[in-house]
Amino acid sequence: MLTELQSILFVKAAEKKLEFKLEIATDLITTGLIDGGKLRQILINLIGNAIKFTETGSVTIRAINKGKTANDKVLLRFEVEDTGKGISRADQERIFQAFVQLSNQPASEKGTGLGLAISKQNVELMGGKLNIVSENGNGSLFYFEIPVLCVDEGSIIVESQNQRVIGLKPGQPHFSILIVEDQLENRLLLHKTLEPFNFEITEAVNGLEAVEYCDHKKPDLIFMDMRMPVMDGIEATKGIRSKDYTKAIKIVALTAHALDDERKEIFDAGCDDFIRKPFNDDEIFGAIAKMLNVQFVYGETDAEQIHYKPIANNKLIEVPEEIKQELLEAAILLDNETCMAIIEKIASSHQQAATYLKKLVSNMDFQKLIELLEPDNTNHDDNN
Repeated sequence: MLTELQSILFVKAAEKKLEFKLEIATDLITTGLIDGGKLRQILINLIGNAIKFTETGSVTIRAINKGKTANDKVLLRFEVEDTGKGISRADQERIFQAFVQLSNQPASEKGTGLGLAISKQNVELMGGKLNIVSENGNGSLFYFEIPVLCVDEGSIIVESQNQRVIGLKPGQPHFSILIVEDQLENRLLLHKTLEPFNFEITEAVNGLEAVEYCDHKKPDLIFMDMRMPVMDGIEATKGIRSKDYTKAIKIVALTAHALDDERKEIFDAGCDDFIRKPFNDDEIFGAIAKMLNVQFVYGETDAEQIHYKPIANNKLIEVPEEIKQELLEAAILLDNETCMAIIEKIASSHQQAATYLKKLVSNMDFQKLIELLEPDNTNHDDNN
């Protein structure tokens, strides 16, 4: 979850030229029983605020083990630190109250004043307390500690919207895959996903390394991150496509945005497809099957799924385009507070659509929300 948040919020930080760091303790527990929706919402709000109110410097997320509680749970500490303007002692006593906004912030940066109040309440519901250390001119540190019951990773049932991939059908060719990603955590995640399936996997940390690799060896498929130092994914893809002997290579873009303008740029550069971050296993295996005609073996999963009563796309077509665009941009930034406010604008005139959209936001199902709002998915009538 932490690496997914880093991937998708990195774009906001990069736009302001901020350093965006994730520091995870080496002994941090990997699996535990916790309200993932609440924790995700808390961190999104704190990180989003840190980026919004920091003009230069950095934003850092930390996750630390703080020992065990009396009832044998692990106390996890999460920190979000920035190098922004800081918050005066007087304001520190007010910011966790509903509808309170700092008076020294520009109008363009003000919100509803509910974000920190909701975060404080959610932390308390999880058995912790949200705190702040800050002073004017020296940045801010928001932190909280919550008790978590550790569980054996082997006892977790992995949920999937589709059948689970368990292997390759016999007789498949041996394919090579290049992962191009500057974030170590993202490379490891993708590598770990692909490793059990006998692919030849190579990694590169920037676009220049990818171009140089393709000069010597031609992979069958490249998963190409779009935002990287030294050379980004767009330039790397153009560089690879400029050489005749690389035309057969399939390139799948990994991107946190993929709005209309960026999608056009991605395809114009020579990418064959794109996957939006944070991605899931089904999307990765689907891209491999589509690009390389790989045939997988699937197994059933017993995990119980969350189902929503869908709405027909023609109901969403009735929603004004400017509202859909606003909602799409807020969903891409995982800004549930803004999403709810936008949906509220159509609650009376498009009740069925608003109810469904609110349910998606409440359950933090931004992937489904984004897919529903993308122009390609709202220009036709689909009653499935």
